[in-house]
Amino acid sequence: MKIVLKLMMLLALVSALCAQESPKGKQEQSTGATSQRSTVPALPDVPYKVDVSIFELDGGKHVNQRDYSLMITDSSKGSITIGTRVPVTTGEKQFQYIDVGLELDCLLQEMTDNKLSARINLHLSSFALPEQNTDPRTAGAQPVLRRIDQQLRAVLIPGKSQIVSSIDDVNSSKRMQVEIKATKLD
Repeated sequence: MKIVLKLMMLLALVSALCAQESPKGKQEQSTGATSQRSTVPALPDVPYKVDVSIFELDGGKHVNQRDYSLMITDSSKGSITIGTRVPVTTGEKQFQYIDVGLELDCLLQEMTDNKLSARINLHLSSFALPEQNTDPRTAGAQPVLRRIDQQLRAVLIPGKSQIVSSIDDVNSSKRMQVEIKATKLD
């Protein structure tokens, strides 16, 4: 009985050690001859300069433009966060900070036809003008924030500017457009 118990413990220990073996070791065992395998070198990450322009239009005319640039390598994410942490009263002598500004995340992947697949997350918030806060219950008590959240997917042509989003402001005659240009840096 003691021998059977020792064998079972030894078997459990060996199976636990085999489960922890690296995937490379398993692959070498399954193929048998590792010297016959050809290794494919990893492709170098290609850097891109990504220029993002956010245009504000009123009646079709450009009234404001903000430009942001970031460097991204293929299959890596680039991020920009610009803003202000603002205290907001939540109770008597209590407050909480909120972030107001821009958050931009961009992920690029090269496609086979010399194009780029882009995933863009854009969060833009700003304070409303005092005259836009017409609710008498909250007028002057708390700041009113405007926020735009977008999750975009786009196919980009390197070196060419493209409008990837156009949004009408629900509180005015203004429109916001997002334009992106990805330039390959060799």
